[in-house]
Amino acid sequence: MGETRPDQIWILRNLSKHEYVRADTLASMESLPSIESVEFVDVMMTQFQWTSDPSSVVVGGCKGPWAGDRFDITTLEKLILEPGYEAGWEDVSSMLLEYA
Repeated sequence: MGETRPDQIWILRNLSKHEYVRADTLASMESLPSIESVEFVDVMMTQFQWTSDPSSVVVGGCKGPWAGDRFDITTLEKLILEPGYEAGWEDVSSMLLEYA
């Protein structure tokens, strides 16, 4: 897997939609008065949900926008070095501020 460095920026990447969320942006959300801690698992709860029970819906209806998609966790550095990076990966970290 390799060595990790403190300056690395970790991302949660949606492989199906070519979108990603930066861990450092989530950490900056902790400065908002209503937010104590935000992590990738919080993103997963709001974006990956898929239920037929409306009473358990967190945000955005019964099917989250990333429900059923493929994802991984990697570093921004590795993403930038991948062939085709310029062709269409979108940082959607700031859209999470809408849910804060």
